[in-house]
Amino acid sequence: MERYKKVKKVRINLLDGPRVLPFGAFVKNGQVTPGFTWQNQRTVPPERIVGMLNSNFGNCLLATTYDGGVYYATRAGATKLARIYSDGGSSGFLLDVRDDGGKKAIAFSGSYYTSQSGGTRRHGEYPNPLCCGVIKNGRLFGADLSDRYVLRWSGKNGWDDGTAGITDAGSFAFGGNWGYIRDIFDVGGELIVMFETGLGRMSVGGNPENFKVVEVQSLPMFSRYTAAVYDGCIYFVNECGFMRYKDGKVTKVEGLISDDISAATSAFIWHGQYYFVCGTSRSLGRKVIYVYDIFCDKYQMVDVPAYFVYYDMNSVIAYTESTVYRLNTGKNWMYSVEAENIDFGAEGRKLVTCIEADCDEDVSVSISNGVYTRTLYGITKKIRLNMRGDTFKVTFSGANGSVRSAYLTAEVPA
Repeated sequence: MERYKKVKKVRINLLDGPRVLPFGAFVKNGQVTPGFTWQNQRTVPPERIVGMLNSNFGNCLLATTYDGGVYYATRAGATKLARIYSDGGSSGFLLDVRDDGGKKAIAFSGSYYTSQSGGTRRHGEYPNPLCCGVIKNGRLFGADLSDRYVLRWSGKNGWDDGTAGITDAGSFAFGGNWGYIRDIFDVGGELIVMFETGLGRMSVGGNPENFKVVEVQSLPMFSRYTAAVYDGCIYFVNECGFMRYKDGKVTKVEGLISDDISAATSAFIWHGQYYFVCGTSRSLGRKVIYVYDIFCDKYQMVDVPAYFVYYDMNSVIAYTESTVYRLNTGKNWMYSVEAENIDFGAEGRKLVTCIEADCDEDVSVSISNGVYTRTLYGITKKIRLNMRGDTFKVTFSGANGSVRSAYLTAEVPA
């Protein structure tokens, strides 16, 4: 008869895999570095926002809502939005344009538009109502509001030229193979059309201009309002996760967003480096903001239940159903990273024998077995522990300090 139960030693990387849930920190290659935190503005937002435009042309901030509303703010920013128009029910989109009348910001809402240029504002009826669009070669290309399989373009005299003709306003029907058109972008000299389940490339060059479809590729379901363009790339979310389009190819961006996001609702790119996207975290079961550092390939998860995120001329802002949050750009960016429910891949009681970590001095590390917690500061070597339990939780917290590596070792039943 055996006197002692057989055990084996198991050593795990605490910064590897879905156990790591970063709040206010970026995670890359098993290293945690400080990121962004957010300040609660305690301001009730207007109706649910679907689009926002920070316009130097209009010298203003414009926003559109699901109910067809158009909101306006001066340089005071998003917490000062005032409703100026509603068409009674259609969500819209926004554009900066230059035409013979000068430079202006335009909000399209159903059959109408609202233009803003400095202190001048105009309302008017648009000849072919659209649900999304982009300016290219001086024309407005957009998806028809009543038939979203149809791509329309304005005449050669600008975004509001509805004159039909061979070289004037026209349309192209894609059919229903890829679902509705959800967004349109000007990327690398081509027009990129984002469908529900596809991505199309159109050539719109030549003299006279020749509009033709180059290619349409099928893709998993695209989450509208998640596409953002930077440096010839479109970043977006679909049913497969976080994706990148460049030079005719769509590839998956592996990491936190692809692994964890569902029900994405809004995204944009700030300073050409940070991709912000709102979605529901599968691991947490609630809404969060994800941040992807394009240059450094790092990820952050922010525990703010936002449905919309943008830059309002002052800082990055995030809307929840009841509150506006503003990015805190101060120096002391607090963060917390948790590795929860650690069972070392075995059932029953375990003995945690040591933790090995390389942290800056202002980083605290807490290890809990659900009954009591031990907290250590600035670990740079192996620390012996003697903690028994079925599962464990390790939390790293700090302000500006980094966690470069972290491992936990335990004796588990063999």
